[in-house]
Amino acid sequence: MDTTDRQMTSAESTLLQDLRAGFSEWTIGYAGGVWLAVRSGVQEHDGPGSLIMRGLTAASLPELAALLAGQAHLDRCSDAELEEIWRDSQADLSVCLYPVPLGEERP
Repeated sequence: MDTTDRQMTSAESTLLQDLRAGFSEWTIGYAGGVWLAVRSGVQEHDGPGSLIMRGLTAASLPELAALLAGQAHLDRCSDAELEEIWRDSQADLSVCLYPVPLGEERP
């Protein structure tokens, strides 16, 4: 990942340096029109462990900073806390996947 294919503002350059220093376990760069952050490890694809991401993408560097901060919060959670967050997100997802037209009740 390289930032050479894109002109960076002074603010972006400073933010990038700060992110690389503050999130040293992540490799952060720009490629293909998006900002990327990747780290080593095996990505789980189901269950509470799937909340611990190994790769993040964002359209802007401030958006990536927010994702990294959110991931840092999840990284600090206990297994029980991750389980609760994951369970709550599954309940929220089922609401989004199976919308009920107005005036009808869920089965």
